[in-house]
Order: sequence, then structure tokens, then C-alpha cells
Amino acid sequence: MSGREVKMIFAAQARSFLRHHRAIAAPVSVAVRAYRKLRPVHEPVHPFDAEFGMNTGGLVGVARLRTGHANEAQAMAYYGSQPSAFRTAMRRWMASLAGAGQPVQTFTFVDIGCGKGRVLMLASEFPLQRIVGVELSPALVKDANENLRQWRLRPHACEQIEARVADVLEFPLPEGPTLLYLYNPFEAELFARWVQSLQPALASRTAPLHVMYMNPRHEALLAAVPGVELLWQESIAHDEAEASVSLIGSEPERVSLYRLA
Repeated sequence: MSGREVKMIFAAQARSFLRHHRAIAAPVSVAVRAYRKLRPVHEPVHPFDAEFGMNTGGLVGVARLRTGHANEAQAMAYYGSQPSAFRTAMRRWMASLAGAGQPVQTFTFVDIGCGKGRVLMLASEFPLQRIVGVELSPALVKDANENLRQWRLRPHACEQIEARVADVLEFPLPEGPTLLYLYNPFEAELFARWVQSLQPALASRTAPLHVMYMNPRHEALLAAVPGVELLWQESIAHDEAEASVSLIGSEPERVSLYRLA
């Protein structure tokens, strides 16, 4: 079990304990607030945000992302992908395209669970045809669009970028070559339903469909799709600057690339 998973499990157990022991929950909450007034907790600024003046950092818990949507119970907390790992994975993906004679300029990039839009901006460093972020939380999409407004003030390899509020189960796949990106956006139940929702479109699809899955906790569900092919899998280390401010551990990110069509 990774350091990230240990911390998330510990936090969930702590919340559960306080919910079931309300007699001490209030005093604990008061004590935490008092401690923070005396010893403020300053969340470190992520190097990406410091360099570009963005707001993509932080670990945003599910409780702060309530939407009332039926699928929100399956959502994971927001935490942005590390740029060094993402850029390395993208370069590896582009190298595999070159070997297959597929131009990256024909691909639409879709970030499933785009959060505050960090990956959308990072993806624009590559000459993709179009970049789309899909996110259930309106609050996170608002943050993403505010970031994108600033990001668009500078030229990038791909200028067609958008973030939209959408249910992943209802989001139609782009018709042309597509790379789907996931950074462990939801729990196994919703992941299984999402994979199932893809299969009718896959039956008649002729354009390439790749899935880059970082921190692939539920990859067995993806690997079970008929005809799926694992192209490569590796662990990618963060750079030192990112590791020094990480809120969830600095272990290398495991990344898997699948071809579904």
C-alpha cells in the first residue's frame, strides 16, 4: 500500500471515528481551530502555481465538493497530477505514436475528472488537436476556467482547451483519435459503470482510443474490456521540487497506457 493510500485511509477512519463519537467531536474541532490560530497551517505553494501564477494546488476533500449529483459518493478528493510525471508519460506516449505512424496532432485529449485544470494546461504544451476537461464539480470547473483564462494569455502548442461540468457516464467520446487521461478520479463502482458505458461505442469505433491511467487503482476493470491492449506500464518519479511540497507522499507514480481501439 502506498503512502498516499495510507494517509487517505487514516483520514477516512478519523472522520468516521468522530462521526460516531459526537461527544468528543465538537471539543476536538474546537481544539483544532484553536491550534491553527496559534500555529497556522500554511499549505505549500506548488512549483507549477508559483511559476505560472495559477491556483491548481491543494488537497480538496469530497465533503467540500458536494453537488447533489447521484454519482458524487463515488468521487475521489481532488489533488492535481504532478507535472514531471505527466510530462514524462506524455513524451512516452508520443514516442509510441511515432512508432505507429499516428500523428499526435490528430488526437483529442480528454481529462476525466479535470479538477482545477492543471493537466489541461500541461497537455497544451503538446501539439494536440483539442483538449477537453470533464468534471462533476462546478466549483472545480470554475477554478479550472479561471486558471485557463490566465493560461490563454500566452501561446501554447494547443490552443483549443475547455473545461466543462459533465457526468462522465453521459460524456460522449470524441469521434476522432482520442487519449483519455485518468488520475484515479473515482471509486471502483463508478469506474466499472464508466467502463461498461464505453463498450457500445467501442464496438463500432474505428478511430484510435488510448487511455493513460495514472495511479491505476482499478486497472483490472479496464484490463477486462474485450480487445483492450496494455501498451506499456511504468513508475515515474516526481522531481525534487514537487516531492518537497507533496501533501500525499512522494512515491513514484505508476502509469499504464491502454489501447481500447
